[in-house]
Order: sequence, then structure tokens, then C-alpha cells
Amino acid sequence: MSFIIPTERRHWRTRLLYVGIYAVVTVGALTMVYPFLIMLAGSVKCRVDFDRFEIIPRYLFDDAQLYRKFTRARYNANAWRYQIAARSDVELFEEVPYPERFNEAAARDLSEFVETRSMPAGFLAAGQFWESGVQPRIQRQWRAFLVRRTGGDLRRLNREFNLTSKSWDEVLVPEPEMITQGARWGETAYDRLYRDEFRPGLPRHELWPVHCEGLYFVELRRRFGMDIRKLNERFGTDFATFQEITLSRTYPPGSPLASEWEFFVRRLVNPLFLRIVREGHDAYREFLRQRYGAIEEFNRRHQTDFLSFEQAPVPARCEEAGSCEPDWLAFVREGDIRGAVVIDSFDTRYRDYLKRKYETLSALNAAHGERYGSFETVPLRLAEYDAWILREHRTELRWEFFTRNYRQAFSFLALRGRALWVTFLYCTLNVLLHMTVNPLAAYALSRYQLRSGHWILLFCVLTMAFPAEVGSIPRFLLIRELGLLNSLWALLLPGAAHGFAIFILKGFFDGLPRDLYESAVIEGAPERWIFWNVTLALTKPILAVTAFSAFTAAYGAFLFALIICPAERMWTISVWLYQFQQQVSEPVGFAGLVLSSIPMLLAFLLVQRFILRGIVLPVEK
Repeated sequence: MSFIIPTERRHWRTRLLYVGIYAVVTVGALTMVYPFLIMLAGSVKCRVDFDRFEIIPRYLFDDAQLYRKFTRARYNANAWRYQIAARSDVELFEEVPYPERFNEAAARDLSEFVETRSMPAGFLAAGQFWESGVQPRIQRQWRAFLVRRTGGDLRRLNREFNLTSKSWDEVLVPEPEMITQGARWGETAYDRLYRDEFRPGLPRHELWPVHCEGLYFVELRRRFGMDIRKLNERFGTDFATFQEITLSRTYPPGSPLASEWEFFVRRLVNPLFLRIVREGHDAYREFLRQRYGAIEEFNRRHQTDFLSFEQAPVPARCEEAGSCEPDWLAFVREGDIRGAVVIDSFDTRYRDYLKRKYETLSALNAAHGERYGSFETVPLRLAEYDAWILREHRTELRWEFFTRNYRQAFSFLALRGRALWVTFLYCTLNVLLHMTVNPLAAYALSRYQLRSGHWILLFCVLTMAFPAEVGSIPRFLLIRELGLLNSLWALLLPGAAHGFAIFILKGFFDGLPRDLYESAVIEGAPERWIFWNVTLALTKPILAVTAFSAFTAAYGAFLFALIICPAERMWTISVWLYQFQQQVSEPVGFAGLVLSSIPMLLAFLLVQRFILRGIVLPVEK
């Protein structure tokens, strides 16, 4: 019934009142909807853009934001790796600049060289295999590969590869950090499976080149406090920035930075990227002579029978040295490496590839539109290469970042233990039990005028005065004494009768016309027929509300379910969701919350018509 008569509705004050009312209602709606939309948008983000409060994630339409997310995933959330690859001083992925315009010819040449696969595996590093609180793409693919190989049997995986993983979440990608000096490929069956079977099948654009010159750049900045003036004062140079410094593949005898080159080769670079050339064989054998003194000692140590050190082999690369690897490494650290050791890395091989492809520097400059001084100074442009990969795989990357969090949340909540099955049984049986015990109790109190009925009803209402946590310990002790811990009965029995539900149902039953009951009795109808066809048939709205309340109570039970069923095999989705949020990042946790709310939303949509009738009908009556 309207409080404003039709003639008053035309007045400007009344219309202004209407506008104000609708404005207040709209603002109130926004204050409820906006936080939900922020959470929904946050569930498809990562740490790069999680703090940006936007309803539509920017990376869905902005390549610059997508590039920052891509670089974080590509370099496994390690800014140090990005600094090496891009020869950049950016310390946060949120500040990574997006090269909107880049040299496409150079990026295409770099991509073609990567596709040749004419280099050791360690020259390329895998991306998207680790990030704190997230399961990147390569990590998911590796675990899926192992699941297919073992039939999903984790115990078989542990037995076959001598692992101790307690869950699939503990199965990690065995990718070594080849940019560091001590990194090596593992020699276990597990490492060989990854290196020889899984890794060769990865698309080349999933790997990023290990940039030795970038490592040289980063270490120079660190050694001189990121101040180019200190370096210039030390060596008498006039570099404007650290980016101007290049890394020679051989020892530069006339360069002021020759000592820095030697320190880099001896102490910092991975031996995988070093090679002893033919001109260094004499220096290597002389080092062996000084190290062992006599050839007999060398033969005894290595179980050989050479007559002199001149017969001792000189391995070109560390991985070819075999039992002589300690000698090879010691020579690099302590021997005369000037003119004997050269850098043989992705950088140098790429420049050799360009020399073979274009033959002359002028042809290379014409193709790239640049003015390179020599083939040795051609930069890798890995930041631009990453931008080129993003442009070529833009849709694939957007879909990956849009669904990654939800894939992780679903695999955890749906496949971990028996969460779905236990939750389904608990909610279904709880609703059925709730809808059996409480209507019967309320019907008895309403239909029969018991002398102590008001005391029983008061007792039911008093249960609302205390929070459920108060009875947690007594409930646990009682269930334990009955021997029902870690069972469905432990979850169902404590909530079978609910005082508030009985109180509400009785009030609703009291409002039904008594003439209907009298007519049914006169017609000879049994009591169960009256209860089913009269009482329940006329109270569907409140029954729907009660059923929905029972479902939400069971589905959202966390503390009760954890206390009564401490065994993992009986954990519900709510308990697993709590465990999940302790292990993952905030965006992935948001994805888990969104997924876990879907059953609640579906249940509400199923009973909303009855719930609305339960709200409106008593007012009309």
C-alpha cells in the first residue's frame, strides 16, 4: 500500500524524494556488489596486478599489463633472472617497461635460432615452472606427465624414482638454475626423465635464453653499488651506463676490464658456458703437472697409464671431462686461463648464427635496420624477444592467466582426498535428517496442546542464546565416548534437531486454519496423511527456508567438521578450503572462495521462489 496518494506524486518535492530514495538504494547496492566484483576480478590476477582495484582486469585488454604478468611467470617470479635476461635494473615486475615498438627482424632471428635446437639443454631455461602459491603451466604439465606415466599412483612414483612426496603438490620440476656457477643437471632417474623425455617436448617459446652477458652486467652493477661512476673511477673508463659494457668471448688483454672478465669466468659463470680451446692445451697440461707433480700420481688418481702429461687428454667442455672434472674446474679457477678458455654461451652462438646467416655486417645491419659495429656487439634484445612472443601467443597467454588460479583451486578442492564425496553426503543427509526431525517436533508441539509445551519451546529458544562454539568441547567428548569420531554420524547427529528451526516451524504451523485439521479428522484421515498432505503441503515456503539453512550450515561448517573429524579422509570442502588458503597466494585463494560458493549459489537459485513466498506470505496473511 502506497503512502503517497496519486495527486502528490506529480509534485517536484515528491519526485525529488523518489530520486533520493532510488539513489540511496543504488549506493547501498553498489556497496554490496562492488566488493564482490573486486574479489571476482582478483581471483584471475597475480601479485603483479592484485593490488589494482579494478572490476575488469587490465591485462584482458592492455598488452603492457599482460607483458608484466608474462615476464613474472616466464622468469619464475624472480626479478634477478629478468634483470639478467633483459640487462635491466628494474627490481619489481610491476615496473617492467613494455617495449611497444621493437625490432621484429631481430626478434624473429632470435626465435629462429632458438628453434634450431643446436645447443646444449642448459643454454635455455624453462619458464613458468615455479611461483610461490601458484601452479604455473609447466609445473602443471610436468605433474600431468607423471600422472599419466604412473597411472596417478603417487606411491608408485616414489617407489620408482626414490622420492618421498606425500602429495602431488610436493612434486617439483627438477630444473637447475643454470645461470649460477654450481648448477648441474641431476643424474638421477627422475632428473633424466625430465631432461630427456619431458623437456624436449616443450615449445621453444616456453624457454628463455641464459644470457651470460646479462649476468656480467648484473654482477658489475652489484660489485660497484649500481653506480657507474665508481666503475669509471676504478678503471679510468667513461661508460655512461652499465648497459654499454659488453662481454668479450675471449680474454681481452688490452681492456681496462680484463681483470673483471677473469674474475667473472673464474668465480661467477657456470662452467657449462666455458670451453678450453686448442691453444690452451699446453696451459692445461702444465697446470696438471703442477697439480700432481708426477704422471704416476695422476695415473693413480684417475686409474690411467699415461707415460707423460703430454698424453693426458684435454676435455673441451666440463661435461666431457668425466673423472677429470675436478681438474677441469680447478684449472678454470686457478690456472692460466688467458687465451686458453673462451666463453661458449647462448650469446656467442647466436652471434655465430647471425654471421653464418648474413655473412657480412652490412647485410645484418640492413636486415635489422641497425648500425652494429661488429657481430660481437650484437645485443640479444631478450626483452623485445619476450614482447614478440607475447604478440604471437597473446590469446593463449591471456587464457592461461585467466584460468590458472581456478585450475589450481579446482584440482585441490575436487581431487584432494574425498572432499566432494564427503561434502555431498554430509549436506544431503543433513538436509534430509533436518527436514525429518524438526518438522515432526514442531508438528507435535503445534498439533497437540502439551501441558509443558511452552517449556519445551522455551528450551528450544534458549539454544539460540549461546554460540555453537560453546558446545564444541562437550560435543566432541560425547561423540568420542560413543566411538563415532571420523564418521558421517559424528557430523549428522549433533545437528539433527535444531531449536530455532523447531521454533520457526511451530509458529508457521500455528498459523494454519484449524478447520482443515478438523475436516480431515471427520473424514477419517490418519495423522500421517494430515501431516504430509495438509501441514507440509501448505508450508512449503518455510520448509524451503529451513532446508536451505540446513544446507548452508552443513556446507559452511569448518570448526565443527574439523573437530569432530580430524582425519583427512573425512574433511569437507570447507576444511580443505582453509588448508588451501594457507598454502597459496591471495588471488588463488580468491579463486577457491569463488568456486566453493557455486554450490551455495545453485542451492539458493533452486529454492529462491519458495524463500520469497516465505517472506511475502506471512505479511499477506
